[in-house]
Amino acid sequence: MIQGLTVHKHGLLRVIAGIPTEDAFASWEEGNLRAMSVADGITRDCMNGKPLTRDWMGLVNARLFYPRNPNPAQAAANIFVESSLEALKSTIPIDETAVKLGFNYANLRIREWQRKYIRKVDYLANDFPGCVAALGIVDNRRGAFCWGQICDAGVALLDEKGNLVMMTENDGPEKHDAYIWNTDLMKGLNWKDNRARVNVRKVFRNNPHDEFHSGHTFGVLTGEEEALEYVRTGVQDFRPGYVAMAYTDGLEHVLFDRRDIRGNVVDAVRARNWGGFRKACKQGVETEGTVVYATGD
Repeated sequence: MIQGLTVHKHGLLRVIAGIPTEDAFASWEEGNLRAMSVADGITRDCMNGKPLTRDWMGLVNARLFYPRNPNPAQAAANIFVESSLEALKSTIPIDETAVKLGFNYANLRIREWQRKYIRKVDYLANDFPGCVAALGIVDNRRGAFCWGQICDAGVALLDEKGNLVMMTENDGPEKHDAYIWNTDLMKGLNWKDNRARVNVRKVFRNNPHDEFHSGHTFGVLTGEEEALEYVRTGVQDFRPGYVAMAYTDGLEHVLFDRRDIRGNVVDAVRARNWGGFRKACKQGVETEGTVVYATGD
């Protein structure tokens, strides 16, 4: 069994702004294989050059100028979930190497989209399209769960009792905020300053070999080759009764608490109450989040 959902709880201001859905998921099931793919598109600046902000003026600005047709964040997320599974279907054997190929192929497709729609990148309104993502495949015959993730999208594995077996680390930009905003590049700036956004996107994003900020950069699938150096992959044993998940950061706090599974989620998994699981996700989400889950049942 494999299922997925994207849940929303947009407040009144975000509804007024008309921000489109920028999460995406896809799944594929064939024989002993169950594959899952999730992606979260990276929020854009408005087309008048101003960043998206949560105050009334910012959201009115978003209503007028936030990109919608096309929306690069939405496009990147959709490209990843479709292309990553397409790559898996054409790869034999399906293993950790295949997961890496899925990320590589999806990243190439994002680059193709960027070259068609954003010919001159300025790291502001015309920034690279981007998404963070997670990809996993359960092979019941081999008893294996092969996975990959980047940034703050993640994967997790639960045992038959709902206990957490493994969970990937959140390596999103918030992990590096304290460092980034105290560098000479960023001192005295805030997110509304164009220079701040350019610095974050040009210096701290997809810059794995930066000798000045080593260990304090993060990856996003933007079509740039450097993004692939931030993709982490692995293989876990997958035993009868186990549940594998891939999720975006909007549901991480709903599913987990201090790197352990939340009690109401454990109860639902243990009882195989997937309706209750979905209800917990819908009630807990703050803005937008996505999860796909697969069992050997």
